[in-house]
Amino acid sequence: MSTNSTVRRRIGWGVSALAATSAMVAVAAPQAAAGVTWVDVLGTTYTVGSEYTVQYMVEADLGTIFNNRAYFRDNGVCLGSGTGYSPAAKVPSFTWTPATPGSHVITVSVGGKSKSETVTVVAAAPGTPPVQVQESDDCAGDTGSFGSGSSGS
Repeated sequence: MSTNSTVRRRIGWGVSALAATSAMVAVAAPQAAAGVTWVDVLGTTYTVGSEYTVQYMVEADLGTIFNNRAYFRDNGVCLGSGTGYSPAAKVPSFTWTPATPGSHVITVSVGGKSKSETVTVVAAAPGTPPVQVQESDDCAGDTGSFGSGSSGS
């Protein structure tokens, strides 16, 4: 057997071993997923019927961040969904209008991972028209887990 054949055979084995090892690492590597790192309901006093901005931050690698939706809930009731991340919005947010007084658990979920903030909402002034909130169907694709939170008093 010539020296060239032996060298080529050893190079071929080395390339095959490297390819097999790379394939195993690729299969075993965990896939990064987007997740919510924090939620903040802006304000200090919350009143039924008033609008509040809810900000949240999403952490993910660039390969998954643009493909995830954010799901918004109030005491486990779906408020809707939106983009998990937008380059135009340095801090993504949505508007929330509480319909009932009491404790509200505001939850944002992205990629099956959730964060919540609990706020206490006070009743609106007498004569204020009631707020009607309907549950949205936008959370049907959400895989996050949500508690029911506390109901208003």
